[in-house]
Amino acid sequence: MRIYLANPDSGTAIHEPIWGWIGLAALAVPFWLPLERLGLLACPLKGATGILCFLCGGTRSFWAAAHLDFVSAWNFNPLGLLLFGVLLLYLPYALGSIAFRWPRPRLRLESGGERAVLRSLIAGGIGANWIYLLLR
Repeated sequence: MRIYLANPDSGTAIHEPIWGWIGLAALAVPFWLPLERLGLLACPLKGATGILCFLCGGTRSFWAAAHLDFVSAWNFNPLGLLLFGVLLLYLPYALGSIAFRWPRPRLRLESGGERAVLRSLIAGGIGANWIYLLLR
């Protein structure tokens, strides 16, 4: 595994503008779109089958975190709160890299084993979150 800084003109993928604008929109939506009154906060899988998915409560969690209710956000879905926190850290970096053309940190996984470990960690985190949701 190697972490390196890529210049904006180095030919690497430039995802900061895309995710920066999506992040700004995600932070703005909870303040002007009444999702709870539109009925858009219900999980379609849970509604159809009665089974919680690993994302159940994610929208409500992000919504609560955006309104600074972190306890409710955690109770709805820890992944939603984690996403909110990551977005708050990523957004200033993304906007700064766009405005000031900062070098962009990149991660290069050099072997199949490293990729497998990263996939396992992600799957384990999602699985642990799902178990938490099912047991609460």
